[in-house]
Order: sequence, then C-alpha cells, then structure tokens
Amino acid sequence: MNSAASVAKRIAKIKSKSGEQISIFNNPIAEEVQSKKLSEGKIWTPEHFNDDMWIAPYCVLRSALFSVVKRGKRKEYKQNAKTYEGEKIASWNGYEITMSGFQLDQADFDCLLACIEACKAQGFGDSVVVTKKQLLQLMKRTVSKDSYLWLDKSITRLVSAKIGVLSKKRKVRFFGSFLSSFIEDEQSSKFALKINYDLSKLFVDGTSYLEKKVRLSISGDLDKWLYSYIYSHDTSIKPHVVSLEKLRELCGSGSDSRRFRFKAKEALERLESKKLIAFEIKGKADSSILYASRLK
Repeated sequence: MNSAASVAKRIAKIKSKSGEQISIFNNPIAEEVQSKKLSEGKIWTPEHFNDDMWIAPYCVLRSALFSVVKRGKRKEYKQNAKTYEGEKIASWNGYEITMSGFQLDQADFDCLLACIEACKAQGFGDSVVVTKKQLLQLMKRTVSKDSYLWLDKSITRLVSAKIGVLSKKRKVRFFGSFLSSFIEDEQSSKFALKINYDLSKLFVDGTSYLEKKVRLSISGDLDKWLYSYIYSHDTSIKPHVVSLEKLRELCGSGSDSRRFRFKAKEALERLESKKLIAFEIKGKADSSILYASRLK
C-alpha cells in the first residue's frame, strides 16, 4: 500500500471512531470557501440568451481590446516593471482598460465568443472539454491543418493576455485573462477550457446580444468591429453619434485620419448593403461625425 492510501485509511479510521470531521485544510474558513466553489463558479447569464445569439460586455465592444490589426503588424503590449500593469488602451467613457500581451484581433474575439458558447451550459470557472473541430465549427471556419494551427495560437493569446478593466461607475476593477487556462490533449485534439469566472462581472454594466449568423457572415476586422460597436448602442429613438477620430482610436486602427475615414466609409457601406445599419457621415476629414442606427 502506498503512503497516500495509508494516510487515507488512517483518516477513515479516526473518523469512524471519533465521529469528528477531519479538515484537509485544518482551517474552517478554507473549508467554507472550498464548499462554495461549485456554486460560485457558475456564469451569470443575461436574459434572452439563446443559441442564436452571442453575448459580450459593452466595455469589450467599445474598446481596442479586440482591435483592427493589419496582417503581420500585431504589436505586443508591455507590462510595467513597477506596477505590473499593462499599457493603457483606448476605451469608452466610464472605463479604463490596460493590457499586456500580444494584440488581439476580431478573429480572436470570434474565438472567445465560441469558447463562451461552448461553456455557457456548464458556466464560467469550470473546465469544459471541447474538440478543436467543435470550436472551429462554432466559428464557421474551415476544418483544416492551418485552422488548427491558427486556433492553437488564438487560444494561447487569449490565455496569455492580461487585461485590466476599471468600471468608474461601480468602482470595480477586473484583472486577469479571458481564459484562465487550457489543457490540450494533442492525441485527441481536445481542449479542456476554463473561462475566467470573474469575466462574468463585466456583463453587469451592460450586455450586447450579437446575432451569431450575422456576425459570422461579416468579413474584415473593421467591418466586424463597427458592427459590434454600433450594436452595443440603443438607436431605437435616435442615431448613435460619434466622431470618426474617436472611432479610429477605439478600434485600434493604425491608419491616419484621412485614410481611416475612407476605409470606415467603405466598411459602413458594406454593413448598410446587408441591411444591418443606416448611417451618414458629416463634416470634413479631420472633423467627421458619424450618425449610425441599427436596423435590427
């Protein structure tokens, strides 16, 4: 009999003789925390969340967390050696966001949304086993060797990126990674994913519901970002109004103002042709204002 089994047998004998509970932590507070682990590990689920929709917090959609990245131009955000915080990135009023790690793009965001989809039944904080093929199918991506390699890199970026989100309204700060961890079985091509439980707290300030089929039908990082950004605002009464310069900052574009105006107008026209939005741009290149409304 090995030592671990021997110890377990002795503990069982003591329990049966004394009737006392043996604490493996020898600490009642730690025992209480452990006993609550499962109930606390469940995702807070917004209302009306169904299989046709993907959900995301407003603060994510209205920032450069998942930005517009040129192919081969992915930058690395550095961690401050003194504070251990990442670099400050552009975000909507009411939030302060920092990030360290490699820049995340809209394809990485699709990957995160697919992971949330895979985990929503079981909840944040618990490991969920899913195959690479299943994740790729959730994103409507071709199942191939190249896709598997891309998925490995995207999952790694989501785990290694350290995010700090301060909600000025609630005086609450989230710090961590979107994915707490993952274990990969290379033989079966399976992941054991664990989404950070505290990520669910970012939904409290506001949740956007994105129609899965629609988002996956949109090509291009800027098109995807603009669609998700506009659909994080209520335009039922009046259009959302924002300067193009502010949008250029929020989406993390590396283009200059004039070039961004041209590219944004093209992307908005593509979204309008899909009957997703209506828009108008007023003003000159250096002071252009966007008026945008959702059509769904």
